Amino acid sequence: MDIKEKQAIWLKEKPLFEAELIHSHLLPFFHFNENTGDYEFKSESINNTDEEDRKVAYETLNTGWAMWLRAKRAKAQAVPEGFVLVSKERLAKAVDGIEALFKEDCTLALGELLPIQQDLNDMIEGLEYTITELSIDWGMECPICNHNEATCYSTATQESGYEFMDGDAVVCLKCGNKGEMDANGENSDIAWDEAQEQGHDS
Repeated sequence: MDIKEKQAIWLKEKPLFEAELIHSHLLPFFHFNENTGDYEFKSESINNTDEEDRKVAYETLNTGWAMWLRAKRAKAQAVPEGFVLVSKERLAKAVDGIEALFKEDCTLALGELLPIQQDLNDMIEGLEYTITELSIDWGMECPICNHNEATCYSTATQESGYEFMDGDAVVCLKCGNKGEMDANGENSDIAWDEAQEQGHDS
């Protein structure tokens, strides 16, 4: 990261840090060095304060500033732009609902899978992604009806350069059996659910 990028971050974070600073009474004694990213004592403050007090104040302010920047950096790395954090409980309830639907009637997957996924999308505040329906006739045949045509609900983005992603949902166009994509380059295929899990005999 070059100095201009650092200065842009300092410019954005400095007023936020100072607004939350518990020891805000220290700020009038310092000025911010835009070349080093540190708080430094004003010359007039040096002559009017004790050396030990200046040392404590300097370490308190700059340590707080450094911790603030690290916390912001860690948050940015943990949650990249375009993503949000969602509790496991919320996602688990949504997944349980989908599984219950499939167990009740696997053919509902044809009409209900996409709307449910869109509902999940709405639940995750601000997160936008597009699900694209792809017709597949080259994958492993469905173990229930031996049909080879299926729909893949692809979550791949245009930027990814892929047609589908590992784990994307797949539904048999004949019987509604479901599975997921096993993305493995030229060896990619459909990983179908076992017939007995759908309540059918193979």
